[in-house]
Amino acid sequence: MVTAIVIPIICLYFYWLTKREMKAQEQKWHSIGQVSEEYVVKGKVISVNGEKQKFHFSRHIYVYTLVILADRRRITAIKSFPVKGNQIPTLSVNTEDTVLVYGGWREHQFMISSIERQK
Repeated sequence: MVTAIVIPIICLYFYWLTKREMKAQEQKWHSIGQVSEEYVVKGKVISVNGEKQKFHFSRHIYVYTLVILADRRRITAIKSFPVKGNQIPTLSVNTEDTVLVYGGWREHQFMISSIERQK
């Protein structure tokens, strides 16, 4: 008798926990590219690399890594996008471009909020 009551309650509890966790991960995935614009870095793009990474279960993100030469030092800047469907977001920056990059520092990497190409 007790088992007939307790087991469904335990199943419902774990179902509720899973739904709550999935909702939290969905919100993190949607806000992955949003960074506050605290700093500005101006420099020349040395290299641009992009790769698709797994975020959570069936959610993926696309991460662009830019190496920027600014004031004779190299800065690693990262721009992340959530991947929706099979559409890979493009970045309008090539090597040898001079850019203004807005974003913030996380540890030793610069997280990009927006990029402006300079002429």
